[in-house]
Amino acid sequence: MAQVMQLARLSMGPCWLLVGRWASIGHTQHRSRGTLSKYLLRLFVTGASSRTGTAIANLQRICEQELEGQYELEIIDVLEFPDLAEDEKILATPTLIKSLPLPLRRVIGDLSNTEKVLLGLEVRLTRGGGSGDSEGGAS
Repeated sequence: MAQVMQLARLSMGPCWLLVGRWASIGHTQHRSRGTLSKYLLRLFVTGASSRTGTAIANLQRICEQELEGQYELEIIDVLEFPDLAEDEKILATPTLIKSLPLPLRRVIGDLSNTEKVLLGLEVRLTRGGGSGDSEGGAS
């Protein structure tokens, strides 16, 4: 796993909290059969709201089910790190950015529609179908 200073594990999967603030996490698993590209993802959120929790839970589910452990995720609270949000030109939260593999892609919303999120990130489905009908479309 990537090294990050002063991390405390959340109860749900590989999400991390930095002393009460969102911070970077790493979750990688290497498979012996075949090679997959590692996805580099950044999720920009606003505080510890229910919308933030929903987006994180949805993203965790998508990553575990569809990316098969081949990802690194950074969760950034725009209230704590406004400069990072400004650098990435974040206008709405939650916003998910896939920086690798190229091309860079963005998805805005609570990420509840798996099919739209995967389409927006240009990720091939490892299982059939998606879930949900609410927001989480690509931009």
